[in-house]
Amino acid sequence: MSSRSIAVTALVTALATSLAARPASAACGCEKPPPVAAAVRPSFAFPARDLFGPCDLTRGGCVALFGDALVEGRAYGVDFTHGNGHHRRVDVVARRARDLADGAWRAQLWVPVPPKSPLGPAAIEVQDGGGAVVLRIPDTDFTVIAPPVVVPEAGGVVAVDKYRGAVGRDGTLYVALDVSGMLPRVDFIAKGYALALRYDKDSMVLYNTQGVLMEALDSAVRDEDLNNDGDSTDPGEGDWNGNGLLDNPDISAVVSESGGDTDAFLYNRHPFETYDAQHQPGAPHALDPSDPNWHVDGTRHTDNFHFVAAIGGASLHGGALTPGATDPFTLVLDAAVAN
Repeated sequence: MSSRSIAVTALVTALATSLAARPASAACGCEKPPPVAAAVRPSFAFPARDLFGPCDLTRGGCVALFGDALVEGRAYGVDFTHGNGHHRRVDVVARRARDLADGAWRAQLWVPVPPKSPLGPAAIEVQDGGGAVVLRIPDTDFTVIAPPVVVPEAGGVVAVDKYRGAVGRDGTLYVALDVSGMLPRVDFIAKGYALALRYDKDSMVLYNTQGVLMEALDSAVRDEDLNNDGDSTDPGEGDWNGNGLLDNPDISAVVSESGGDTDAFLYNRHPFETYDAQHQPGAPHALDPSDPNWHVDGTRHTDNFHFVAAIGGASLHGGALTPGATDPFTLVLDAAVAN
């Protein structure tokens, strides 16, 4: 067994035990608040595999652009420009669709992020057929991130050598994860090797690839309505710390590392069998085939299998991260699926 495998095994044994008795209740269902209205959504995306497949906002690889000057049915050229001078154009046609932010019908552009785009901040400019600029997005508002780490349905250890994280203009570090098909409860442990990244739990936010805020991590145990439906007596909600109020259980942790490797991150994810059953064809929350952001019954859909961790305030050797791609390191993720 390699030294890295030994380290991962020891980490899994020591850290998973600390979460074993904690109930997992965060980032669940379709009840999350909608994403905030913005000219570009989400504010991050990884490059598409190609420019020929459909643009599915629930799975990543593309962004939605909004602007009052956009007209349904008209063709537009969308330029992605990076700080190193890399420039790529994508041609798309505006469509009229429901805005996930407020449900209103409006013209929008669903744009794949050009393949092989450099990681880091990118400016976006939209021109109409006559060459007039109708929308500008500064690179402070959008970041190209690395493709997601794909975790097998059965779980296990996934190691990605020469992985590079993406850093936005404000120093936020982004890491994407694809857990499609993982329905049972899962204990995740992530750690990087050969890069001394430091961060804390209070600066971490979890989004999905639609730009929906799934969870803002916090060291404090909070009393709240866990699924944001206004009812604090739903199954799975309870008084975990005995203070007479509903609690958001501490289902995640950051374990500091003093050497040359990254801090470790743990996350306990609750089961999704019920969620999956509700989204099968013929079920109440089956996806609208014309727009997978919505269910066939007209309610908003929230994807729970494609995540992006946004880590603010991360540091390297005591200093802030430089916008762009991090130095390469080995990212190891262990996913222990409950039997």
